Amino acid sequence: MTWLTEWWNSIDWGAEYWAAVGGLSAAITGLVAIWALLHAARDSRDRSRPVMVAEYRIPPYSTFALLFVIRNAGASVARDVTVSFDPELGTPTAGQKIRPYLVERYAEPIPVLAPGQELSNSVHVDEKDQDETDLPFEVTVRIRYRRSRWRWYQDDYLLKSAVYTKHTWQESSTSPDGRLKSIKEALEGSRRALETIARKVPGEED
Repeated sequence: MTWLTEWWNSIDWGAEYWAAVGGLSAAITGLVAIWALLHAARDSRDRSRPVMVAEYRIPPYSTFALLFVIRNAGASVARDVTVSFDPELGTPTAGQKIRPYLVERYAEPIPVLAPGQELSNSVHVDEKDQDETDLPFEVTVRIRYRRSRWRWYQDDYLLKSAVYTKHTWQESSTSPDGRLKSIKEALEGSRRALETIARKVPGEED
């Protein structure tokens, strides 16, 4: 390796070389700083943007129904919100009584949805008959909206009704249905007790 040592020692490490190295280092430091500023600005913008969400919810004490909800889960106002469905909802059948309200509600852009604001519709679900279900078993909801004049967003959500209709639960004795069941059982017990008492009381003689 003697030749390599001699070559290295033969290089003129003058002031011009070190000045070039310093300039390159400063340029790299500047680029890193610019990247950090841009990244921080993007993170701040993302944290403060509107975020439109389409989802199903399971309503309490309800059977064969879901809540279809459009809401702004972000931190700023969403403007000119358009909601479309794939497949399109089309002409409602006789069993799709809620679908006309959905079609009419989202036919035009919604001017403003504030943070935390939501729009909900109760939709009927019949797993055995698509024509009796207000929304398709699988539907993609596309939401397009803007934050400012130039900044637009689009979010797509695939909703599957079976994910929600296949839920199971255990009825609590403190729920309205559980309390009604307890009251019914108590009244039934009282009825049987009164009938037993009535049989033991002798009838009045004429």
